[in-house]
Amino acid sequence: MSNFLNLAMVVVFDDNYVRVEVDSSRHLCVAFWKPMYKSDEQWKEIKLRLIDIIKKYEVENFLACTRNSVFPTPPSLQEWLTEKVKEEDLGSKLKKAGVVLPDDLIVELSLQQIGESLLREAHIPVRYFKDKRRAFSWLGVE
Repeated sequence: MSNFLNLAMVVVFDDNYVRVEVDSSRHLCVAFWKPMYKSDEQWKEIKLRLIDIIKKYEVENFLACTRNSVFPTPPSLQEWLTEKVKEEDLGSKLKKAGVVLPDDLIVELSLQQIGESLLREAHIPVRYFKDKRRAFSWLGVE
């Protein structure tokens, strides 16, 4: 994945929907979304697993690579995620979250709505990118 940055990424979770890698020494977590349909319950399970990973590995910088995302997130799930992030107090743990956006405008808009909600409700700075290198640079991982 990130050989161009010489990161020590370790795969900590991989299923049909997402592969999650962590570099513990840099407190970095990267989630690579796969182009698979997820039910609402599957989507929630994945988000809960990500929250657990963020807590377990003391992640400060998170990058969601959503280039392969093909389904928009409905508002009800966006609200659910924001509430879970607030409940888990991830705003005190995460310093930054970046999103590498897909080419699909509708999916991109739903991801930006999630990011705006996380910034507003959990005070997590979120930025959006078309390029993974720029995202890593903004996260301070160069």
